[in-house]
Amino acid sequence: MGIKWRSLQFLGHISYSLYLTHTPIYGAAFFVGIKVLDDSVLSEAFCLLLGILVSVGFAAIMWQFVEKPSIYLSQKVKLAKNKKVICV
Repeated sequence: MGIKWRSLQFLGHISYSLYLTHTPIYGAAFFVGIKVLDDSVLSEAFCLLLGILVSVGFAAIMWQFVEKPSIYLSQKVKLAKNKKVICV
């Protein structure tokens, strides 16, 4: 029994990229949004939503162009089955 909600599956795929990048990306988007808009509760709510969307979008790009190719390349690496232990 797996999760069938595609939005949750998508967030699961990009979760590591989102974890690594959400603070600076969200902070920058929120900061720029507040500087451009007036200082009100509505503009802060908009900047909150903007920051979340920009963070998720950036994480999706990072997953597609960095994480996904890295996973593919790591699966191509074959480890030798040498039973010798190398001590340094």
